[in-house]
Order: sequence, then structure tokens, then C-alpha cells
Amino acid sequence: MAYVHEVGLVHRSTTELLRLSAAIVGELARRDVVRTNDAPIGQYAEWLAEQILGGSRVTNSNPAIDIVGTNEFGNVQVKARILRGGGMKDRQLSPFRSTTGPGYDFVLVLLFCSDFTVKRAVILSAGVVAGHGRHSAHVNGRIVRATDEFLSLGVDLTRRFNEFINADGS
Repeated sequence: MAYVHEVGLVHRSTTELLRLSAAIVGELARRDVVRTNDAPIGQYAEWLAEQILGGSRVTNSNPAIDIVGTNEFGNVQVKARILRGGGMKDRQLSPFRSTTGPGYDFVLVLLFCSDFTVKRAVILSAGVVAGHGRHSAHVNGRIVRATDEFLSLGVDLTRRFNEFINADGS
């Protein structure tokens, strides 16, 4: 929150903040980091994954795969969360909805601190993910929480992601 004070956001009106937010998303789109006007964290995570793992981002309409053709991990679904309060709700990933058609080989879970540094970056096999969580009829998908125990079942890539962010200035 210190950054909010550093750049003077606390003195801006709500309308000014919304305009600034729209301008920032527009600039992120120009840089090809985001591709829609949705909240940028998921798209930023996909862009980071593409930069670090290789492969290519797929169209936004694909429910199961975000990155195709990575050298190390094949097809990857990316799940991202910002850890704000530290509770388990912060760790609930968006639902895994696709169970048909060609799917992902691995899932990359990126947990961001509120300043957008990467707290955890872990890649898990599709089989590990399928064995965790519960099905929810309400969201028509599998609900999984990125607990430390769950993340310990994958390969930790946190250092790799933070080195890229620090070197690139992204």
C-alpha cells in the first residue's frame, strides 16, 4: 500500500482512478501483455508464462489451455491469484471447467504478492491436479485451493519467475 501513497493515488477521485486504470490496461494491451479489458492478473500471468516457459498463448476462448507447445511442459493451463489477506480464500483457484477435448499437460499456479512480485510459481502435472479439490455443480467445475501442501507436489519455479521479472523490469 505504500506505493499508493508514493504515486499520490490517495488524492485522486474515483473517476480519475478509473480513468487511470483504463489507460494502464490500454498500455498493457499495446505491449501485448493483456488482450481483453478484464482484470489483468490472469493475463499477466499467461504472458509471464509464455515469456519464461516458451510456447504460445492460445486464443481467449480456449477453456483448458493457455500456453501451447512449451519445451518442458507441453500444453499448460495458468492459474493466478493475488494474495491479499492471507486466508484460504486467497488461495482458491478459478474453476477447472474443461474435461473434454485436448487438454493441458500441466498447470502453472502463480501466487502474487500485492506488489505483483511472485510469492510462489509452481507447475503441477494434470494428474496431480485431477486428484485434488472437489467438483462444484454451482460453477460446473473442479475447485482447487493452492495450499502449501498441494503446491509441494509440483516443481517450484518461483526463482525463475522472479529472476525474469527483476531482469526484465516487467
